[in-house]
Amino acid sequence: MEDVDSNIKSFKERQRKVFEQLLHEEQVLLEVITSTEKRVDAWEKQTVALPTKAAKTASAATRAIRGSAVAVALDKSVMPPAVASFERFLQQAGGHQGGWDDIDHQAFLQLRQRHNGKENFAGILSSRIAGRTADDVARHESWYTEYLVLLEKKKAAIEKWKSDRKSARLNAVAKESDDSDSDDDDDDGRAAREELRQQRAKAEQEKKKEEIRQWKTEQKEILELEKMIADDNRKKEEALKAARLKQERAEQEERLEEYRQRKVEVEVIRRDTEELLRREEAEQRRLATQQLGQARPGGTAC
Repeated sequence: MEDVDSNIKSFKERQRKVFEQLLHEEQVLLEVITSTEKRVDAWEKQTVALPTKAAKTASAATRAIRGSAVAVALDKSVMPPAVASFERFLQQAGGHQGGWDDIDHQAFLQLRQRHNGKENFAGILSSRIAGRTADDVARHESWYTEYLVLLEKKKAAIEKWKSDRKSARLNAVAKESDDSDSDDDDDDGRAAREELRQQRAKAEQEKKKEEIRQWKTEQKEILELEKMIADDNRKKEEALKAARLKQERAEQEERLEEYRQRKVEVEVIRRDTEELLRREEAEQRRLATQQLGQARPGGTAC
């Protein structure tokens, strides 16, 4: 039991460090994006003094870079209401796990998938998650249901925001193409856009690889956690079974001792009864002999 508790504490500590590292990386990324946008703004100002062809090429590249930077993170000033609502909900609820630690929340998700919809859903889960009552599970289920609804609204809002941004960029590119008087400018713009597209595709591929790697790691940790829980439950069942067997043996020994005592008592009663009968028979024989002697002529009493 102590080993299981130690392993669970170590797992929680590792998950906390991973979460803190992700928060740090997110902050660094936002700072890089902000710095990039500032450099882009400075670059746009410099293009004013460039020749027409170079200015248009630099302007196209600038807009492409700005588009990629904005695509990475939403500007808080133009954040869709659904996204803002979701972020506020997370801050109030204690993050993506509703204030629960990673182990309890992952166990909740696993058990929820198996037992959701059952009559005593909260009671079943509370019996499987150590330290959580049925009321805790019911509140967490209510929070998680609202979390899923807001998350879907956030995803839909982000997709619409991306679509609108894409349409705006395409319209800007089309307008710039209409205003361009040189085929060379179009070639330069297409080359810049193609290079940017390739960079985005490569970044997206790397991102997917990293997500797959993290998913595999999480699945491995979940399997290890489930194995630990199963081993713990098995040990508890074995201990309970051993306790029941010990109790049954004690009860059998007690019953056997009572039987032995009753047997001894019965034997004592039997001996006393036999002795009493023997004495009564002897007394009857003595009386019969005495009566027989008195009945004879000239007999004397004994």
